[in-house]
Amino acid sequence: MFAYVYLMAAQLNVATCRPEIGRAALRSLLEKALRHEGRNPPTHLSEPLPTDDVKGVGPLMMAEAERLLLRSSALAD
Repeated sequence: MFAYVYLMAAQLNVATCRPEIGRAALRSLLEKALRHEGRNPPTHLSEPLPTDDVKGVGPLMMAEAERLLLRSSALAD
């Protein structure tokens, strides 16, 4: 949610907002969320459930949407 709020505020041109903070937070979340990719199902299912398992997929998707909006508005300028 933190990344989403920063990116949305940047999209709305909030004066005190620094969009690079939101981008860095989103990048960190995506790296953490995607680090389990590439494992085969039996190996993945036999591992203990991590305590940092990503549950906030909705805010993650909203933050990515705001990042894309910021990028497209920067291209239009």
